[in-house]
Amino acid sequence: MKSINIYIIIVILVWMNSISSSLKGQVLDKSILGHPDSNYIESFADQLTMRLYTSRKFTNFTLSDDEVKPSLEYRPNDRLNLGIGATYYGLSLNIGLNFPFVNNDDSLFGQTSYLDLQSHLLMRKFTFELWFSYYQGYYIGNPQKTIPGWDIADNYPQRGDINSIVGGVSGYYIFNYNKFSYRAAFIQDEWQKKSAGSFLVGGALYAVDVQADSSFIPYDIYDTLFFAGTDFKRSFFTTISANGGYAHSFIIKKKVFFTLSLLGGIGVGNSKIETTDGNQKNKHHRQDDNERELHFQDCSWVQQ
Repeated sequence: MKSINIYIIIVILVWMNSISSSLKGQVLDKSILGHPDSNYIESFADQLTMRLYTSRKFTNFTLSDDEVKPSLEYRPNDRLNLGIGATYYGLSLNIGLNFPFVNNDDSLFGQTSYLDLQSHLLMRKFTFELWFSYYQGYYIGNPQKTIPGWDIADNYPQRGDINSIVGGVSGYYIFNYNKFSYRAAFIQDEWQKKSAGSFLVGGALYAVDVQADSSFIPYDIYDTLFFAGTDFKRSFFTTISANGGYAHSFIIKKKVFFTLSLLGGIGVGNSKIETTDGNQKNKHHRQDDNERELHFQDCSWVQQ
């Protein structure tokens, strides 16, 4: 699938999701969620708000073995996007563009195709997030530590055959909902007048499926005992977790703000790997159980 087609699909689906989610949020706000403390929060839902932003999305995974170090890191060739967004009556639309003059490193890191969707429902007392991503094409991010003699001046080891699918949902209750606004931070249709924060509690459910045509572990890896010498080409795992944390918006001279949040939790799940000869191995695990594991990191960075 070509990048322009993927981009069009992203814009259309995210726009449709934002309309549906925001309409639901408005109904709930007016009917059962009440009004915020006007000394801390002011609403501008009836006015058009616009923003410029840059964003970077990446979905990495790491093969870790407690008995053999270092770990093996796989990364997509992520892109820096520049975009413009607008919100009116709770309806938000963001359009991001990939500029070739910024992202011109395919010869070094390889080419990655991706489809990345996220939908947020930000209400007074609750926040929900739904996400899905598909990435095709990875490279080994630390070959100087894992493959003897590799020279990264030319390029990094590229695995165009590796693809990943990630999907999940999370939700949180905002305790100090009268004074702290997530909408002010993320869609800017509210104004956080004074510094405020809130404890959060909730949970998440997600699934990850990573697969390749051949083994994830290179034949010339530094230690043949890595992962006990197991050659596997697919890993699938699901996790359900209970989470909690804290978020805070800092207001500087009434007009400048930044929001920080810290979340943690404990979860259980099930993982399965498929070896290159077709055998499968299952394992039940805790979120902190990682003797030999594939760890996934799905992150985004946005600056407005």
